[in-house]
Order: sequence, then C-alpha cells, then structure tokens
Amino acid sequence: WKGFDGFEYLVPYLVSASGVKETYAYRHDGTLSMPQVLAGFDQWLAAFDKRYLHLDSGGDEYVGFITDADQVEAMIELARQAGVEARLESF
Repeated sequence: WKGFDGFEYLVPYLVSASGVKETYAYRHDGTLSMPQVLAGFDQWLAAFDKRYLHLDSGGDEYVGFITDADQVEAMIELARQAGVEARLESF
C-alpha cells in the first residue's frame, strides 16, 4: 500500500517536473497491481512523447523516472554503463 500512496502523492510533481502540463489523475482503487498502475502511467505519458523507465534497485521498491520518448535507448545504455538495469517493463 505504501507504493500506491507514494505514487499518488508524487505523480503530480513528477509529471509537472517532466514538462507535461496535463494533470494525471490517479486514485488507488485496489484493483490493479503496482506494475499495472505504472504500465498505465507509461501509456499515458506516451501521448506526450514521454516514457516511464523502471530501474532495478535490487530491492522490492518501485524506482523509475520519466524521460523523453526519443531518449529511452540512450537512458537504458547510460544506466547499463553505470551498472544499473533500466527498462520500460517493471522488474
């Protein structure tokens, strides 16, 4: 439940910081898993030429960031060079 609460609190700030002017409305209703919520968020971002990349932190938390769609491969490569796994799909 903490992942859902954190997501609901942080997502408006992350969307705004990424330059998207549209508001992403999210309310946890208990029917979707966190990976499903994040996949839906990524689909929503794609309409604004943005994507949500997941980072493997080695723990059980959900870590990721928003990037421009045309920078996905470059971000994945930079993460790989830093020894961090990043991808569009949840870990």
